[in-house]
Amino acid sequence: MDKKAYIRTMEAILAIIIIFIFIFTILPRQEQQDIEPRETRLLRESILNEIGRNETFRQQVLNDNNSSINVYVGQAVSLVGNYGFIANIQDANAGITQPSGLPDDKSVYADSIVISSNLQTLDPKVVTLYIWEK
Repeated sequence: MDKKAYIRTMEAILAIIIIFIFIFTILPRQEQQDIEPRETRLLRESILNEIGRNETFRQQVLNDNNSSINVYVGQAVSLVGNYGFIANIQDANAGITQPSGLPDDKSVYADSIVISSNLQTLDPKVVTLYIWEK
């Protein structure tokens, strides 16, 4: 057995180990992003899908009837768990602004849907649903 070959092999293995140690300890780690819980995502999507499909809700959105939309969202949220929410209706042409009352110390998840009456009258509204665990 050749001692030089054995020593070179050990040097190569040691070099690989040092490189892996360097990569995993010295290089900066990326922060772990907050992943939305599956239940929250499904709740948010089902609420917005129902608002988009239901003609009564669509008409209430186009009439800026925020209170009836909030009643529906409140009922849907109360069936699932302990969540806080804000349902916001805004004119799509005016731009979207963040509502007041969102918690600073919680992870807030948001999604929007655009509702328009028909192709002749273009006055779209944006329904944005903000939801968080209490």
